[in-house]
Amino acid sequence: MKKVARLSASLLALAAPLLAPAVAQACGGFFCQNVPVDQTGENIVFVADGTTVQAFVQVQYQGEATEFAWIIPTPSLPEVGVSSDAIFPYFAQNYRREAYQNTTFHGTCGSDCWDDQFAGSDAAVDTGSTDAGTGGGVEVIEQGQTGPYDFAILRATDAQVLFDWLGANDYNLPATAIAAVEPYALMGDETHFVALKLQKDASVGDLQPVKLTYAAEQPMVPIQLTAIAAQPDMPIYVTVLGASRAVPENYLDAVLIEAPQTYYGTESIELIGNAVDQAGGHAFVTTFAGPTGSLPPLFVEGESYRLDGLAELTDANAFLRELRSRGFTGSPELLAMLQRYLPLPMALANQGYTAQQFYNDLTQPWGCSFSCSYAAAATFDAVAFAAELEARIVAPLREMQGLIAAHPYGTRMVTTLDPAEMTVDPVFAFAPSLPPVNANIVVQTDVYCGEGGLPWTAPAIFQITEGVEATAAYGDQYALFAALAEAPLAYAQQLSAAGEPVLTVDARSGVAATVSAWNSAHTGIVAEVPECDGGGGGGFDTGTSSDVLPWDDTGTTGSNDTGNGDGTTVVCDGANCEAVDGGSAPREKTLGLFGCSAGGSEAGLFAAAGLLAMLATQRRRRR
Repeated sequence: MKKVARLSASLLALAAPLLAPAVAQACGGFFCQNVPVDQTGENIVFVADGTTVQAFVQVQYQGEATEFAWIIPTPSLPEVGVSSDAIFPYFAQNYRREAYQNTTFHGTCGSDCWDDQFAGSDAAVDTGSTDAGTGGGVEVIEQGQTGPYDFAILRATDAQVLFDWLGANDYNLPATAIAAVEPYALMGDETHFVALKLQKDASVGDLQPVKLTYAAEQPMVPIQLTAIAAQPDMPIYVTVLGASRAVPENYLDAVLIEAPQTYYGTESIELIGNAVDQAGGHAFVTTFAGPTGSLPPLFVEGESYRLDGLAELTDANAFLRELRSRGFTGSPELLAMLQRYLPLPMALANQGYTAQQFYNDLTQPWGCSFSCSYAAAATFDAVAFAAELEARIVAPLREMQGLIAAHPYGTRMVTTLDPAEMTVDPVFAFAPSLPPVNANIVVQTDVYCGEGGLPWTAPAIFQITEGVEATAAYGDQYALFAALAEAPLAYAQQLSAAGEPVLTVDARSGVAATVSAWNSAHTGIVAEVPECDGGGGGGFDTGTSSDVLPWDDTGTTGSNDTGNGDGTTVVCDGANCEAVDGGSAPREKTLGLFGCSAGGSEAGLFAAAGLLAMLATQRRRRR
């Protein structure tokens, strides 16, 4: 029977909900106000070679330090250590899904009055002591300290007896967790339990990721334990480093349709959750699978997170500015260290200043403002601070970079689960025959401006997924993609270490039907013809000149009066368009699939603010 790694990021202290660590945005200092917080979730990095698993688990908790306790089952005797929160953003940034549009504009887009109308626009195109023994049916293998934690490694085959021991030793786990722990206690003598609590002098700000190393053939997350403290639609991020691509062996692999992902640009947990639900609830979306050497390094000795010379900088302002310039910014563990070595003065706290504001002020290149007089009187131990930076941040980064280099392939998988769905523990296997998964999705869009038309209301063809195209005004893309985002699954397949993928859920016909219904409901586009006003003010005189352009995905012939009272009728059949000007002979324009011009005028019939579309897309991605 295989030994399978059993690891849980469940916090069984239910005094407060789990919270993901804050993600600081660029603000010119260490910390920002109004910091966005990810929803409750689990973040795990596995390093596996077929015999040994190393698991790095991010601890996500908010509440009283005395209430913090955690229990993790493993399939064999583990080594217990700590790591750094700094490793997790690397995988989130480099292994996450990104989606882009590759937009091609056909015809002549824009107009003579375009530059006047949008002049000045900022447009941009696209280990410790041991006290082994027994205690009332519980075998105590080891007790010690690591990082901010007291820990105990235990064996027990009765969950109630295990919890009695934990309670008697101040590991404050709720009785409601007993039922969830029982299945793991019944697995046999090889199962061990790691219990952790914060040391008496530690605060919640001192929490560090836990590192466990144990013998096992495959990584596994005991999700049934997680259900005790889970929130609805809880995201779970699993990164596996090894010799080849990793796959969920007993969960499905869900593949999303491409186009709706461009609506979000960056990986959307909402979109992933919708696809997982479509696949039946037990599925992962693989956001990246490929050689680790193709990505930028996490840590470069002598270049990133340098510590040389810091211990000599006894001036707090200089120390903090140097920290920022070397990449130490915004992490919860850094904040905890700053509060220890350079605490917020009570005088400032009484005035309403926060620790973040205090440290940000100290880092300003023009010198501190309100905090200088307070900081000057502070006792600042640069030597101890630099030593702790090495232990808590730099050494774990160096270690992880070594593991990345030694394990040439990385895979990242994401899912969302409700507590009621946490009934099957996901197991991960390596599948060397499977192809890589690109983190970047590129969707082709073709916009047909005609001659002089503005792209925003111009007809466009969007590649939705393989073999499926949608027709819409270019500016209607967000409505189209938002509709598709409600059901973004293309298909789900069962993957394994050996053998071909087995298709289990195929939603592509439903996608095609949804797009076909969209195309049928959007067979005409109302476009305003841009006319520069006579006064040279650079505006558009749209008046009542609305042109209804008859087109659909079948290429059928149609005609409509332009509605401006001049009797002009545009007739399109496939790529050919005729404009009949009251009494005059038809003139034909062939400008691609939908490109049409009317009568003797060269003004494009496909008009609106195309550049604004590009601006809106770029600004959405920047946000």
